[in-house]
Amino acid sequence: MEKKTKIILVILIALVACGAAISLFASPSSVTSSGNNTITDMANRTVTIPNSVDRIVATSPPMTTIMYMLAPEKLAGVNFQWTDEELTYVPDQYKDKFPVIGGWFGSQDGNYEEFIAAEPNFVVESIDEGMGVDLSTVEERQEKFGSIPVVAVTDNTNVTKIDSTIEFMGKILTAEDKAQELIGFNDKYLSEVNSVASSIPDSEKKSV
Repeated sequence: MEKKTKIILVILIALVACGAAISLFASPSSVTSSGNNTITDMANRTVTIPNSVDRIVATSPPMTTIMYMLAPEKLAGVNFQWTDEELTYVPDQYKDKFPVIGGWFGSQDGNYEEFIAAEPNFVVESIDEGMGVDLSTVEERQEKFGSIPVVAVTDNTNVTKIDSTIEFMGKILTAEDKAQELIGFNDKYLSEVNSVASSIPDSEKKSV
């Protein structure tokens, strides 16, 4: 995995350990009489997911990290083995809980059988931010996963813009309270960072 992505994941996991995250914008859903939720995902697709969710997986690390942030007890697998550095931010009860199931990210090509064996209630597939989303990959995932629902969610690893993704995930995971807690923490520290950054003369700012 690229160094930049791993740094982002470490930051996100650190936010969880402190009780962190971001503000949100949720898609509406309606509960049907069959015990399912019919939702509109972030690709504007209508998807039916179970009303009771206790096993979830994602096809890429950023989405997996967000699910861990909101509802670690519902996470049924991770995309790669966490490093010792990343594990320092993970509570003891979760350090050995999650099997590595792979995924589709970077140069990695996932295995559908590994995901199906995890018996998830649904699979989260990331999509690019912005208009003109190419749904061919989402449609391929749904075909391969068969009866397991695939929910498309915007993949945005920028902590200043990830609001809508976390809110959406909080809603479908029934973790709205946790999402609000994370929003407050994240907003507080982003404000502090911006305040400090704005006080530094441009000539003294470091570029990375």
